[in-house]
Amino acid sequence: MQQEVAVTAAAVAPPPTLGALLKIRKQVAEQQKQVAETRALDAQQLHLAWEDYITKLQAQKNHSAVSAFKTVELRIHDQHGFTVVTENKLIQKFVEQERAQLVEHVQQFFNDKALNYQVILEERPDNKESQEKPLNTREQFIKMAEAYPLVKELKDRLRLELDY
Repeated sequence: MQQEVAVTAAAVAPPPTLGALLKIRKQVAEQQKQVAETRALDAQQLHLAWEDYITKLQAQKNHSAVSAFKTVELRIHDQHGFTVVTENKLIQKFVEQERAQLVEHVQQFFNDKALNYQVILEERPDNKESQEKPLNTREQFIKMAEAYPLVKELKDRLRLELDY
């Protein structure tokens, strides 16, 4: 009799459902739809995403990072990556410091989890030329004598020997 009770209880129990499996399948299908809707990485959209991130930094009152982010150059190298070109190490450090939040922001903007970037340092020669070194005493005198010829005449009349 005990066997009959066990058999009838098993026969009465509903067959196992695949609800959890169906739920997982729906989630995977939704994720695949999202992947299909990724934005193409182009210069204009990248600059929009970059400006949007700068706006977030301004809202956080991180003004030093804002000024650093405004000076970089962005170069696209393939469909899933771009390069951030900085002109000095300080700007490079600011960009590196924001790496986690910036990657997340750009990936959400383009809806592409494979999107990534690299930071490189390129010193530009025009920056070095714009920084003038201070003049030594001889160069100061020559410049002053060119601007005011009477200074040189006075030096000659007084027979001064300047120690440069």
